[in-house]
Amino acid sequence: SSRVLWTLAVTQFVNSCKALLTLIDNALANAKAKSLDESKLTINHIQVNQAPKGRRRTYRAHGRINAFMSNPCHIELFAEAREVNIAKAAAPAEAQKRSVRVLRRLVNGASATKAVAAVPAQ
Repeated sequence: SSRVLWTLAVTQFVNSCKALLTLIDNALANAKAKSLDESKLTINHIQVNQAPKGRRRTYRAHGRINAFMSNPCHIELFAEAREVNIAKAAAPAEAQKRSVRVLRRLVNGASATKAVAAVPAQ
């Protein structure tokens, strides 16, 4: 019985991934239809919201009726074709040192303006 439950859980994840892959394929098809470069397509926003539950009935033995609920969702995906340029940061180690010095002076009781002015720029 535990093996059956594990199979059902895995099936849920597989189906969810299939739905997301279908949306991504749709976004690629839309980019191709709009003559955009598919290799530059990036996902800006993805959100999954709960949808109203679907209520049905399942008929059981001896005249009983049970609820048969589905838990659907709305998946929102925004994609954009853009260049990805990452600027190189200038000397992050020195900036970190300086901020640590300022924090030490602030912890020792100096005011923020005095602490920043007292640290020599390198």
